[in-house]
Amino acid sequence: MEYSTRLSLKKYMKYTKGWWSMDRKVAILWDTSSLLERYISERVPTILLNPVTLLPPFGPNRNMKPEAIIIPTGFGNLRYSKLGNYLGTLSKWLIKNVRGGSKLLVFGAMYTGELTFLPGSPLYLYDYGARELHKTDNPLTTIVTDDVAECDGYLELPNGWDTLITDGRGKVLMAKQDIGKGVIILTTLHDTPSDDFLKLLLHGNSLDN
Repeated sequence: MEYSTRLSLKKYMKYTKGWWSMDRKVAILWDTSSLLERYISERVPTILLNPVTLLPPFGPNRNMKPEAIIIPTGFGNLRYSKLGNYLGTLSKWLIKNVRGGSKLLVFGAMYTGELTFLPGSPLYLYDYGARELHKTDNPLTTIVTDDVAECDGYLELPNGWDTLITDGRGKVLMAKQDIGKGVIILTTLHDTPSDDFLKLLLHGNSLDN
């Protein structure tokens, strides 16, 4: 199924509003406003970044360099978003930003399959339920503060990824890969990120531990 990538003038103004100050913001990559956007914007400077505005060659926001980029839960399921249709095209833009120092946070796709827009194409398997969390001492694991959390699946990782959180069965729930000056964070945790984690995304110079 194909979707139009043309923007009306009204939508162009809406999606590019505030672009000049985006470099020090958390960008939520999504096609509509959401509860997650509202939650995060109450805690750190946030901008909604519509994927259409990033498409080559003339996407008006392609030169932007957000401090962090968040891809919310459900991006792989058309019931929730059309974002999944664009991620293959946007992969180079995402990785370029990470190499330059951005943090890319990717939540669960809500649809079983390989995440081909990420290095090595890690496999996401949908499996919703509460999980006991076994965390490493990496500061990124502060994404949730409890020892039990709802998750929408688990991950099978290729080489190059570091496991951060597993469940009681040893299934991977969160992982990271350092690229250049930045990092990609992949998680199936189905919860809002903690205040401390969001501050770390925006202000943390080094997320390795």
